[in-house]
Parts: sequence; structure tokens; C-alpha cells
Amino acid sequence: MDALKTLDVLIAKALKTSKLVPIETNTVSITVGEDVNNLNISANAKVSNGSDIIVNNDGLYTKLSTEYENGILTIKVNGSIRSQHNLAISSIIDNAYYD
Repeated sequence: MDALKTLDVLIAKALKTSKLVPIETNTVSITVGEDVNNLNISANAKVSNGSDIIVNNDGLYTKLSTEYENGILTIKVNGSIRSQHNLAISSIIDNAYYD
């Protein structure tokens, strides 16, 4: 437990003595704000409307699933088929699903 307290003190000291610099890239914007007792770091992810990412109030999501049936491997993103591949092999596996 003492190790965690020591680490907490070291992290707090590093944050107080270091200058955090906000950044902006083509995918994220990070801002830094300070008040008397707190250091606030926030990030805004830049998501285009045409992406496969689902934006909810509690986060960013995407769902990938694969299906293998009768020698055909199907890849789906958010329920939409993105590609199908004929593996053209006689397999001992009849069906397989990953979700």
C-alpha cells in the first residue's frame, strides 16, 4: 500500500511541475485546463460521418463479426457485409461464428 501512496505522490508532483501542452491532430483534439485545485485534461475524437464508428454519449464503438459457412468467410462491420472470401477448401468445420 505504501508503494501506491508513493506513486500517487510522484504522479501528482510530476503533473504540478510539468507543463502539459494541448495538441490537435487530424484525429483528436486534446485540451488542458487548470483551476485552483484541479488539472483537467479532455479529448475530442474527430469522427467523420462516413466512418464505421458509432458515436454514443458514453463512447465510440464499432462491431466486427465474422461468419464461416460452407467454405465462405464473411466479414461484417456493424452488421453490414464488408467482404466475403471463398476459401475453397473442404474443411472439417461446417459453421463458425465470432461476435
